[in-house]
Amino acid sequence: MRVRKGFTLVELAIALVILGILVGIGVSVLLPLLGKVKARANLDRLKANLQDLYAYAINNRTIPTSLNTSGVKYLKDAYGNPLYYIYDPNLANQDICKAPPNFQTNITVVECLNQTCTQNRSINNVALVLISPGRNRNNQTHGSGNASVPLTLIVPYKGSITDNYPGDVNRREKYDDQILYATLNDLKVNANCRDEYRITLSPPGGSLPYATVNTSYGALISIMGGLPSYSVGVGGSLPAGVTLSCGGTPITPSATCTPNVVCSAPLTISGTPTQTGTFNFTVCVRDSYQPVSNTQNATYYLSVLSAYAGGGGGAGG
Repeated sequence: MRVRKGFTLVELAIALVILGILVGIGVSVLLPLLGKVKARANLDRLKANLQDLYAYAINNRTIPTSLNTSGVKYLKDAYGNPLYYIYDPNLANQDICKAPPNFQTNITVVECLNQTCTQNRSINNVALVLISPGRNRNNQTHGSGNASVPLTLIVPYKGSITDNYPGDVNRREKYDDQILYATLNDLKVNANCRDEYRITLSPPGGSLPYATVNTSYGALISIMGGLPSYSVGVGGSLPAGVTLSCGGTPITPSATCTPNVVCSAPLTISGTPTQTGTFNFTVCVRDSYQPVSNTQNATYYLSVLSAYAGGGGGAGG
């Protein structure tokens, strides 16, 4: 019987080559997967910090001037790099819920959608920005600090060879920074600012003082709360001879109440009704709050009585 004692050198060489190929394939597959896992963990850190910054805004009605005093969970990214923080100082010194409708922050973020950035997306009214230098440990976007003057933050396309921030490592290489930001509107929504600007009408709806036919009539509806200026509309019908106006500008009733007349004064119902009956109409009001305006509707009833039934006319405004 012939006994085989072992592998020949050729067989061993072939086995080692095959093993090397398998290891090489495994490493080439495994390393990118590990990189994606790390990048996802890093993004989770940024998201957790962003939620902490929202919480700060809710509790303080301002934004922090430093990550060290903001209460965020992480001061470093998943790669061990310090996180960078950019903010608009105007929002660190005023109640974010009371920022006027036309307020614009100093920060604009431009996200490049191709290598040359000829295609891009611009995000205005940014309140704060978080930057992680990423795996290459090179911040290629912008340094920390307050944007006391207008700042356009360019976010290069992933993989672009660039370095827009020479303050740490001045080295042009593939862009791999990870960035999250929040706009002023994002902060307002998370802080439930809108709840503090509820519109109320006085009277809140229901029956108005009665009118008498062919007799001069007047009543007021006041707008309170919300964030001026207001837009007002009227739906339904008013008695013939009676108009609803704001600051002398008549508001024409429509089938569906649409707030399209700018108004900053109480609403005036006035005129001389020429027909009897009960008329109902709806007043709709929209304020200037951003990002989503507040609205309020109220339905009113105005009864016009005959002269002999009312005894001389209704209560005037």
